[in-house]
Amino acid sequence: MCFFPIDRFPSWHSITCALLVAGAGFAVQAEEPSPAAAEPVAHGMAERLQALIDVLDEHGIIFDAEAGFDTVVSALISQADPLGGLKTPEAEAALEKHRAGRVYDLGIRLQFTNDHVRIKSVKPDSPAERAYIEPGYTLLKVDGTDTGKLGLFQLTRLLRSDQAEDVLLVMQADKEHIFTQRVWRAKSYLADIETSEALPFQLAYLQINRLREGTGARVVEILRAWADEGRYGILMDLRGADGEDLDSVKAIAELFAEPGALLFAFRDKDDQDLHVAHAGDGGPLTQPVMVLVDGKTGGAAEVLAAVLSDSVRGAMLFGQRTQGDMLVRETVTLPDGSRLYLATRRLATADGSVYMGKQGVRPDVVTARMDEDTSMYRPIRSARTEVLEEELEQEQLYHRLRGDAVLRRAADVLLGLKALNIRPRGNPASHTN
Repeated sequence: MCFFPIDRFPSWHSITCALLVAGAGFAVQAEEPSPAAAEPVAHGMAERLQALIDVLDEHGIIFDAEAGFDTVVSALISQADPLGGLKTPEAEAALEKHRAGRVYDLGIRLQFTNDHVRIKSVKPDSPAERAYIEPGYTLLKVDGTDTGKLGLFQLTRLLRSDQAEDVLLVMQADKEHIFTQRVWRAKSYLADIETSEALPFQLAYLQINRLREGTGARVVEILRAWADEGRYGILMDLRGADGEDLDSVKAIAELFAEPGALLFAFRDKDDQDLHVAHAGDGGPLTQPVMVLVDGKTGGAAEVLAAVLSDSVRGAMLFGQRTQGDMLVRETVTLPDGSRLYLATRRLATADGSVYMGKQGVRPDVVTARMDEDTSMYRPIRSARTEVLEEELEQEQLYHRLRGDAVLRRAADVLLGLKALNIRPRGNPASHTN
């Protein structure tokens, strides 16, 4: 039994008991001792901590009880659940804001034209419109950073912030007019789908910001339309993506899985199923899919990355290891009112992989840098007077992918598979270059 003294700050005993009650911490995350063995160990540690407090009291050594409580909780959680911790109001608000897709931005969309970054559109009543920024302007610098070698994904991130702050832009309106403008970002919400675009060589690119109710259905509609158009392969960008909708995960993942196949299962500390998802009866798409992830890929988007990595054929992950917060955590309240954010369940995928929140999904191709110099990859036209259509497509693809090494490498793999006429599911299909 756990006792919670009211004549002093919350006891260390209360912390360990709370971890046991939650089914997290040592009983789940360490070497997975049996529940019977875990409780005496936790109680023994609590008794040792209480003995230390008694010694401090006996010798009149005063310490800050609240600070001591936070320190021990942090130490316990960092050992048992490195990404967990005290759920402060500030931390909770930050997580909710991130999951909701709330950002501060300028309200502009960019595009690459040749070697320039141009403003494609300006959102009505946005900070950019109020600053008289117009479509067609060339964006030269953002807060002193030259845009010339940055990819579109990086530039979009550079223009956004998690707080209302200003940004200094250097733009060019025409050949002779270069000017500097300081613009304040305003609160906005990310679209669930940032962009979906057709690329040269029958490739397609889809960038997802978050998975919430209905997102999966819209993604499925886009992917099926691309399949009907004869698009060879898909580049699915989940970098920085989040969300909480598991139905969207299932809807997207089952497009690439065999009918009835296990997609994912959430299980408790006793390995009992809490939520299981299998693919439906529809036939899978034949297109290979290259998935881009990074250290900010979390929530439902991270679940999707794990499923595409472990439970289907024909998908590869590129980038950096994901966040490690794939909806396995929940808030646990201690009797004194303190709240902890802990991994109380685990995610299992079809290949036997189990994710308990200690680390994220490791990509098949780990790319340490996104912004490496890609100038050496610029296509060179032949000396012929006539320019071949393939050469034009190569140039178009170069301009779209430049400055983004992760995206470029994923596209290279797709182009290699296409050249070999390889499809991961179904029979090889004919295609035109």
